[in-house]
Amino acid sequence: MLSLLLCRHGEGDHLVGRKFSQTTGPSLTKTGKGQAYRRVVRQLNQLGQTPDVIYSSPQLRALETATYARKNKKHLTNGSTLKDVPFEILKDSFEQTRCLADQGNIIPPLDSVSPWPNTEDMKRDKNLWEEIESKLSNDPDQPRKDPYGSALPRALRVLNKIKKNAADFYNQHKKGMCVLLICHDGIARDIQRVALGKRVDDVYDLCEIRQVLLPLNTQGKTTQGSRSSSSRKKRGKQKKVSRRK
Repeated sequence: MLSLLLCRHGEGDHLVGRKFSQTTGPSLTKTGKGQAYRRVVRQLNQLGQTPDVIYSSPQLRALETATYARKNKKHLTNGSTLKDVPFEILKDSFEQTRCLADQGNIIPPLDSVSPWPNTEDMKRDKNLWEEIESKLSNDPDQPRKDPYGSALPRALRVLNKIKKNAADFYNQHKKGMCVLLICHDGIARDIQRVALGKRVDDVYDLCEIRQVLLPLNTQGKTTQGSRSSSSRKKRGKQKKVSRRK
């Protein structure tokens, strides 16, 4: 079983009408940092879940949310802390582009000309900072707008990547995987929608975590892809029968 925990970032400058850098995009407010620090670990313990990996959107407010959540030294259910959990950036898990008007760069370039806020806190988390340097150094290509304004195809790519990683994890460790993805309201609801096959209208609260339980395909193939393949075969058989008639 794959336990997918979808988490929205904390309060950002853009949500309270504050100015922010067009180079880095909105940053967390002081309130948002506190939300990340307190709420993420508390909800994980309420759910009785310890992530095997933390994934994050490449947008600054999501990276900061991961940073301040991992600063919390409270133990999780298996006795570790959130800072002990491996951290990775999923570049496709940024917000719906139709929600990003006037927010500057989606992916903040990591350079000395326009330094990020809160980098000192990020650098204290070695695993997190090494991943940032690996994925976001220099001037990364900015993503294109979602075709036709829909992020659902991108949400499916994110979900399929997580499923593939979970299948690889199972084949290596012989157990299900727990994944925490820190991202944004719109894309989180899109991922939840493609995972469950139904529309999600309830907006995520700030730093809210929702759990989605999904069956594992240990062959590493996506469930949707398997269904699509079988449905194509059925349609092909139906066409042959109709021709004979």
